Amino acid sequence: MSAFLLAVALLLGFVVILQLATRADPKSLAKVIRYVGIGVSGLLGLVLLLTGRFGFAVPVFMFCFWLMGRRLPIPGMSGGFSGGFGGGPKTPGQASDIETAFLSMSLDHDSGEMEGKVLQGRFVGTRLGDLNLSDLYQLLKEVSVDADSARLLEAYLDRYVGRDWRADAGQAGAQKTSSFGAMTREEAYDVLGLRPGATADAIRKAHKDLMLKLHPDHGGSTQLAARVNAAKDLLLGD
Repeated sequence: MSAFLLAVALLLGFVVILQLATRADPKSLAKVIRYVGIGVSGLLGLVLLLTGRFGFAVPVFMFCFWLMGRRLPIPGMSGGFSGGFGGGPKTPGQASDIETAFLSMSLDHDSGEMEGKVLQGRFVGTRLGDLNLSDLYQLLKEVSVDADSARLLEAYLDRYVGRDWRADAGQAGAQKTSSFGAMTREEAYDVLGLRPGATADAIRKAHKDLMLKLHPDHGGSTQLAARVNAAKDLLLGD
């Protein structure tokens, strides 16, 4: 009876995998294969254990634990079995993409490397890695009209140049601040990420959230913080 149940489980698992392979995306398919593998190996290990075949049951259970992402202290193996089919917190090769008015940026989760491309302006179509430091300062000046783009480029500079670049770019930053000119109410709403007509509470909340993100420890800048403050003051009449 145990052998019959095991055969049925294996057959059902195989049928499910074949059906999903024809219509599921790779991520969903890998997830299902992992769960089916856990179920089948766990059931097989249990059958072997109940029938007294301990020598076969142990490696089967080890494989089951590996699929579950657990660590087993196995002599001679560094760290034992781990990860496997997404069992760890990260997916190898996974990246996050973000696009702003001026930049398209990608962050690799494993290495922490950032890659970017300019979408408009003087350096349109150019990869950030192909720009020298002087060009990056000029680009920062151009994208300063868009808060999201400026924060993204500042984070890139922090990553590859170090925080000392802020002192080196001080003169350019002063020119950038003076080039903002008078801010309109529409621009103030854009800076805070709000729609025209937002309530005073919404304005205060957006201002508070942005100021937290613009803290130097989080890759922010005093110039952008000043612009956010100006937007809040304009909309609230302070």
